[in-house]
Amino acid sequence: MLGIILKILSIVGIVLLAVLGLLLLSLFLLLFFPFTYRVRGSKDDQGLCLTAGVSWLFGLFRVRFRYPEPGCLTVKVLWFTLFHVKIPPEKGPEAKQKNTKKESGKGIKPDGRGENLSAEAENSADSFDAEQRPESPDPVEAVSDDTREKTKSPDEKAFPGKISEIIQKIKYTIHHIYDKIKEIWENISYYMDLLQEDNTKQLLSHALCRGGKILRSIRPKHMKVQLLLGMDSPDTTGYIYGIYCILSAAPGPSFQVVPDFEKKRLEGTFDIAGHVILWVFVINGLRLLCDKKLRLFLKKLKAGRKKIQKAAA
Repeated sequence: MLGIILKILSIVGIVLLAVLGLLLLSLFLLLFFPFTYRVRGSKDDQGLCLTAGVSWLFGLFRVRFRYPEPGCLTVKVLWFTLFHVKIPPEKGPEAKQKNTKKESGKGIKPDGRGENLSAEAENSADSFDAEQRPESPDPVEAVSDDTREKTKSPDEKAFPGKISEIIQKIKYTIHHIYDKIKEIWENISYYMDLLQEDNTKQLLSHALCRGGKILRSIRPKHMKVQLLLGMDSPDTTGYIYGIYCILSAAPGPSFQVVPDFEKKRLEGTFDIAGHVILWVFVINGLRLLCDKKLRLFLKKLKAGRKKIQKAAA
């Protein structure tokens, strides 16, 4: 009996160790194995064509997106499709005109009875108005009603009161706006003083350093972009092309812009590819969160909010 229990416990322990090993292996692969991405497309007079994809673990996990024809989003693991959605194409102006014609022609019958029905409806409406129309009143009674309305005339009596109410509302609005501006200015001055502290400056430099490392890790490793650019006027096109020539050293020869001084246009092709490693995000995020300067900055922010709320109350 004891031997059977020990065998069962050993089997359960082996299964748990195997599951734990699989979890650790999957976590290790998720953190250190890169996700590769690639975006390709073109832009011309007909519109934008785009194809994007993300793959992981030599294509074990794949995500594909295509637009516009045939537009779809697909998620696959090995050869199994987990998610697939089709994106309908946009309706052109011809289809919209057909739909409006169909909607406008719903109320008209093909045998031409629509006009007779509308004429009968108008005649019935005229007869109903004639029956419901009251007789012309007596001129003496009309004059007496006018005199009564003139004797009542509450608007003329309440005119000074309305002016005073309007003045009070204007004063209240001005005081309210002044209090809001004062409150906002106090908040801005407090936060400006907080940003000028040495602790905050060191925290900002640390955050920029970590953000730069993350951006360097996800930047494209392959990029080929060719653009044909033209603006409304040749002067604007020349200015933009001059700025590109000044800054062209940063992206390198893989980013090319060809100016068009004759007409306005934006066309071209692009092919961008790279990879992302989650471990870079995790390690840089944890180092930033574990910084004591960040905790001190958050404490000062909370203390400042409490002071502002007390002052407002």
